[in-house]
Amino acid sequence: MTLLLRKHSGWFLSLIFPLLLSLSSCTEIRLIGAYDQTVDESIQKISKDVSTLLVEIKKNITDGRAAANNYADFRARYTAIEGEIETLRIRCGALAKYHIIQKQVDELAANIRRLEAFHKTGFTSIEPAEQIQKNFETAFTAMIALQNALKREKADRTEK
Repeated sequence: MTLLLRKHSGWFLSLIFPLLLSLSSCTEIRLIGAYDQTVDESIQKISKDVSTLLVEIKKNITDGRAAANNYADFRARYTAIEGEIETLRIRCGALAKYHIIQKQVDELAANIRRLEAFHKTGFTSIEPAEQIQKNFETAFTAMIALQNALKREKADRTEK
């Protein structure tokens, strides 16, 4: 058995050695794409639009105007938000190594669809609206934090 391992280890090393050399010559391996200002601005715009929509829903409830939260009155805003997300999805798909951000955008799109489906059933109490707002805040915070990290990395590279 030991002889067999020694016999095959030379073959294995002949395959792995060039790979190790190529990796050692690389200064950096990037798992995520570089900062893109358009993506960053799009995420922030969608965040603002969703936050504004949820704040309006909550204000209507606290003002005793739950009937003003009729889905039909908000439909155009959902369409606009979904259009912005689709545009962002296309942009991310066109950028190299944007798989992580693409997944974030896909999950955001799914959450907007869930919000819209819930809205169709009616917002009559503040608790669901507050919980939904917290969930979106968490998602947008993660997305913006990633964009800020990419932005800082770009700034650090520019300074060097």
